Parts: sequence; structure tokens; C-alpha cells
Amino acid sequence: MFTHSLKKFADEYLRAALELTVRGKAFGVLNISLADTAYMLRLMVEYGGETSVLKTDITLDAIITLDTYFPCGLPSISDISKIKAAGNAAGFHFELRESRIIFRAKIMQTGRVSIYAGNLDVFFDTLLDIFFCP
Repeated sequence: MFTHSLKKFADEYLRAALELTVRGKAFGVLNISLADTAYMLRLMVEYGGETSVLKTDITLDAIITLDTYFPCGLPSISDISKIKAAGNAAGFHFELRESRIIFRAKIMQTGRVSIYAGNLDVFFDTLLDIFFCP
């Protein structure tokens, strides 16, 4: 549900700012804050440069990896610190490599089949709020 909502949001609202690809499949529980994750993504798009399209690869396995390439170079140290703080608050581990910011979080395998009887687009709605509400 997380990657579906993120892909849907990126395709609908961030076409000129973010290319998103998803590789792999994983089922389990991702213990992250959706609001802080949305804010982290907003900061990356905001600091990524007005004329560049960020490229984010999401890989799903035992962990989820969000690997974002900044084609015009990384933001300033101050801006990277803000992105890192938002990612850490969301529950991700931060890594910096050349022109890439990488976030990782463990996907917990519960051994049970979860039935989700709520709004499947909770994260999509959170992204809308964080990106477009003052």
C-alpha cells in the first residue's frame, strides 16, 4: 500500500520533479511515520533543484530502500541535515553516497495475514496534505 500510494502521487503530482520506480515485492509491516515520510520527500523535491528531475528507486525485500539520485548535485549541507532529520523522525536510516540520498527501513514479517479495513490511500492523502497545504 505504501509504494502504491507513493507511485500514484508521484505520477499524478510530481511528474516534473520526481521519477519513481519500484522494484521487488514485500509483504509485512513498515513501522514508519507517514507524515514524516511525506515531509522528507517534500524536502527532497524542494531542495532537489527547480530544473532537475530527481530519480528515486524503491527496492522492496527484507528492507525497503529509497535511493534518490540528485542529477544537479546534492543540496547544501544544511538542507541535507533537514532531509536526514525528517527521514530519521520517520523511522528510516540515512546514507549519503555521491549524488544520492538513501533511506532504509526494515520490513517486519509478522507471520500473520493482515486485513486492512480502512482507507487504502491514507499515505496518498498524507502526501497531498504535506505537499500542498500551508
